Amino acid sequence: FERLQIIPGAKHGNIQVGCVDCSVQQGKIAASYGNTICIFEPVSLLKQNSSHHNILHYQWQKNAQILLEDIAHNLTWDPTGTRLLTGSSCLQLWSNAPLESPSDNDSSEREI
Repeated sequence: FERLQIIPGAKHGNIQVGCVDCSVQQGKIAASYGNTICIFEPVSLLKQNSSHHNILHYQWQKNAQILLEDIAHNLTWDPTGTRLLTGSSCLQLWSNAPLESPSDNDSSEREI
């Protein structure tokens, strides 16, 4: 294996990674630092190798952050990479995709 990138937690004010998950469909990374979840998205970089062939590389950059009430113990992306399930003192489902407006009969919070 060859290390391709280090995403320094201290750079974002965070010291220790608690848990991490990668979205298979979109390549996004979610990493927890205590009660903070940082979302990193891949950015394509075009580089030339020694044979002067263009090679497409990716580098992950922070583009979002979620603040939980308690320390995150688990997190996982759904198969589409648009929703993130976090486990702390409760389970919470987060979405980065626009949601449809709920009807008047729907509750904004549902018990499972």
